[in-house]
Amino acid sequence: MTVYSLWIPGQPVPKGRPKFRAAGAFVQAYTPAATRKAETALARAWQAQYPALPPLSGPLELSVIAWMPVQKGASKKRLALIGAQGQWHTVKPDADNLLKLVQDALNGVAYTDDNCVCAVKCMKCYGLSPGLTLCLRVLDETPNQYLDGLVQQKKEGTIP
Repeated sequence: MTVYSLWIPGQPVPKGRPKFRAAGAFVQAYTPAATRKAETALARAWQAQYPALPPLSGPLELSVIAWMPVQKGASKKRLALIGAQGQWHTVKPDADNLLKLVQDALNGVAYTDDNCVCAVKCMKCYGLSPGLTLCLRVLDETPNQYLDGLVQQKKEGTIP
């Protein structure tokens, strides 16, 4: 099993909706600057971590953990709870928008095309150090073997 992982410090940025502007008789769509900046930073971080690794092809599993910053007014008790047990982040940004930014940023960098990503896991929770944890795993088992592995993990209690 081949796994590549990456930690990117800083507040996770969700994929922004495309913006539109009039260009004469046409309408032009463009990506917001914050999204472009975050995608570029993520792609560069991947290339710095794996400079000799060509983009992967074939079935892949992408896991993303978004560690969101804790509100400034958080009590010491809450900070201790987050540090000891973690706490789910149930407000914006949406997990799917965070995942979409990662998939688009790694497209052509970590993998040849994002259609190679056959399985995804994405979670967001509060963290004392905001950032993204990424894991890209080459799937060397069949879909049935993959699902059997998930069922086994469920029975063993290693996944909820």
